[in-house]
Amino acid sequence: MYGRKELGEKVISPGDQWNDGINWKQKLLSDIQTILDEAASCADSEEVAQLRQQVAELQAEVARLQALADQIGPLQQQISDLEATVQQQEQKIATLQAIADQCAGAGVARPRIIDVVDELPHHPTLPPYQKRTEPIRKIVIHHTDTPKNFTVEQIARYHVFGTSPYKDPWPAIGYHYVIAPDGTIYWTERHETRSYHVGAANNYCLGVSLIGRFLIKDYDGSIQPQEDQLPTPAQMESAAHLVAWLMDTLNVPDIENVVGHKEVGQTMCPGDQWLKGVRWKDALHEKIKSYHTGKPVEFYLLFWDHGSNWAQADWQNAQDYIAHFRPTTGFSTADAMMARHVLIVGGPAGVSGEDEARLRSAGCDVHRLAGANEAETKAMLDDLVAHNTLWPGAEPLPPRMGPSAMPEMIPREPPHPDPWTIPDRFVSASFLALPSSTYQRVHVESLIFGQEPGQ
Repeated sequence: MYGRKELGEKVISPGDQWNDGINWKQKLLSDIQTILDEAASCADSEEVAQLRQQVAELQAEVARLQALADQIGPLQQQISDLEATVQQQEQKIATLQAIADQCAGAGVARPRIIDVVDELPHHPTLPPYQKRTEPIRKIVIHHTDTPKNFTVEQIARYHVFGTSPYKDPWPAIGYHYVIAPDGTIYWTERHETRSYHVGAANNYCLGVSLIGRFLIKDYDGSIQPQEDQLPTPAQMESAAHLVAWLMDTLNVPDIENVVGHKEVGQTMCPGDQWLKGVRWKDALHEKIKSYHTGKPVEFYLLFWDHGSNWAQADWQNAQDYIAHFRPTTGFSTADAMMARHVLIVGGPAGVSGEDEARLRSAGCDVHRLAGANEAETKAMLDDLVAHNTLWPGAEPLPPRMGPSAMPEMIPREPPHPDPWTIPDRFVSASFLALPSSTYQRVHVESLIFGQEPGQ
C-alpha cells in the first residue's frame, strides 16, 4: 500500500505526515494486520484468509505498477482502481471480523453511544439520586410520551424543573438511556444511579426510553399518524443493539427480564401496542436475540451483482415485496452472512451456489426464489406478498394493523396522560438560582415550572 506521493508525482497527498512525523501509513498498515490476525481464529477464518490473499495480491500488483513509476501516465488510473478495491476488501474484512468477535465469545459489541450524563440539567438544590442497593435485574422499555421532535435536553429539563399536582421536581432525568427517532443513543444516567422511572422498582431496574408517543389515539382524541404510533425502524434497531449489549454488560441473561414500563407499573408506557395489536415487544425481543446469536439482521433479501451487470429486472420486480415487508435489502453476500434468514432472488447464475453454501456455513437459514424467467420470479414474489410470508414455507406474519385495519384497537375515549407526561406546549424552561438556594418560578404559556422563592 502506497501513498500517492510515493508514486513519483510532485504532490503532498495523502499528507505531510504519511511517512514522516506521526507516520500514519505505518499505523494504518498495523491496524490492517491486527484485523487480519484476529480474524484468523474464528470459524470464518477461511473467508478472511481468502480476502487477505486477495488484498496481498492487489498490493503486489500496486507494487509492480509502482516499479513502472516513470511510465505512470495511463497506469495511474489502474492504481487508483486497485486501491479502491483494496479498501472494499478491507471493509469486508472488518465485517467478517465483527462476526469473528461473536464466534470468539466476545459478546455483543458496544453500540455507538453519546454520553450526555454530565451535560444534561441537574436540579440546583435537590439532593442527587441515590445509588442502587441491589443489582440490576430488569431492563425497562419506555416511551418518552412526547412528540418525536422533542430533544433529550427538553425531556431532562422537564423532569428536573417541571411540576404539576402529581409531579415534583426531580434531581435529574429519569431515564438511563434515551433513543432518538434517527436511532442515536444518548447515555443520560449512570447505571448505578437509582433514578425515577418505575416507582418502587427503581432499585433494580434500568430505564431505556424511546422518544415518541406510541399511542393510536392522542390525548386530544385524534388518531395519530400511523408512523407516530410505533418506534421508527432506526429506534428499534438501536434499542435491540443497546439492550443486547446491556444484557451482557449487566448480566441480565433472560430476555423475559426485558419488559415494558406497563409490566411493572400502572401506565400506558411504552404505548398501547407493546403487548397487543402489533405487539412490538415481540419484534424487539427477536431483534435482541439476533444480536446474541451473532446475527444482528433478522432477514436479508439478497440480489446478485456482477459489477456493470446486476439484477436490475429482479430489483424492479421486487418493489411490491420490498414495500410490503420492508426487509434489509442488498447485493452483498458478506452483509447477508450477518442475517438469520436470507432469501436469494434469482438462480445460481446470479448469486452462485458457492455463495449460497457460504451463507449456510455461516449459520444462515437460506432460501432461494428463482422462476424460469423474471416474470415468473415476479409472480412468486407477488404470491409471497399475497400470503404475507417472507419466503416459501414460512409462517405468515401477523397482519399489519393500522387504524383502518383494527377498529377494536382504537380506544373509545382519549387516553389519560401519566402524571409525569411532558406537556406538548413545553418548549424549554430555565431557572434563576437565588442566594437562598431556591429558584425563581418560570412561566411557559399557561404552564408553571419551578417554585416561588421561599416555598
